[in-house]
Amino acid sequence: MASPTTVYFNPRQRKALFARARKRGTSFSEELRSAVDLYLDLPADFDEASFGARQLAATLGTCWSPEQGRASFTLTSSEHSL
Repeated sequence: MASPTTVYFNPRQRKALFARARKRGTSFSEELRSAVDLYLDLPADFDEASFGARQLAATLGTCWSPEQGRASFTLTSSEHSL
């Protein structure tokens, strides 16, 4: 069973969580619990700073270069894949 906890959000976070809950037909609390579950599924040494670029590279099939701090890719017109 869930227990009550006080968490403070900035106005943007609060608005976005309520909007997401409305769009998905869930509650603010359900969205928050889902977000926390996703976060807890990450490894403890997860590098948030490079996640976006790494995720983009994995999704687009590009080559991530940590040394250069960027992904390089070329979009093909026929397959829309990289």
